[in-house]
Amino acid sequence: MNKSIISLAFAFVLPWSAPASSQPQQRQQQQQQQQQQQQQQQQQQQQQQQQQQQQQQQQQQQQQQQQQQQQQQQQQQQQQQQQQPLPQGDGWRLIRSVQLGNSGNYIHMVLIDVSRDADKAVYGAALSKLCRSQPDFCRVRFWNEARYVPDSISFTDAQFKALRAEYVFNRAGGVQELRYACTAVPDKNQCFSH
Repeated sequence: MNKSIISLAFAFVLPWSAPASSQPQQRQQQQQQQQQQQQQQQQQQQQQQQQQQQQQQQQQQQQQQQQQQQQQQQQQQQQQQQQQPLPQGDGWRLIRSVQLGNSGNYIHMVLIDVSRDADKAVYGAALSKLCRSQPDFCRVRFWNEARYVPDSISFTDAQFKALRAEYVFNRAGGVQELRYACTAVPDKNQCFSH
């Protein structure tokens, strides 16, 4: 009788004790899966970071290459300008051409003979020679004293006061205008006062 009671007790105890031993294994498996997922996420993040870094490096390299190309182009243009004699004509001569940023467009600085200061034909001759090869943009500024011709696009008050005329042509903007200083050509419709 005792044996049958003991065997019955084992029969009831054993089924309940078996799942208890499998629960820690399931937890371990879940933890391992979570760790694997975390590792995969970390790997993906690292890969994304590496890709971003590579893209940034490529962009930087492209920018550097573009800057180098622009510098080379500017140097070539400067060398060509230095090698070629500057244009000149009757009563005028080109002193320098200054580039507007990296646009490839230039402002031409021209010196007019003082004695021909009010002669519109001199300005017209200079414009036709300097602008004929520039179908979309041409800008020319005229002075009658070399010491006032600026080295850059911007100029001082004294240089502006000495400015005799300015021509602007911009096809994209629909602008074409030649204005004289009122001291050179006293026509209120065509002149500007300093």
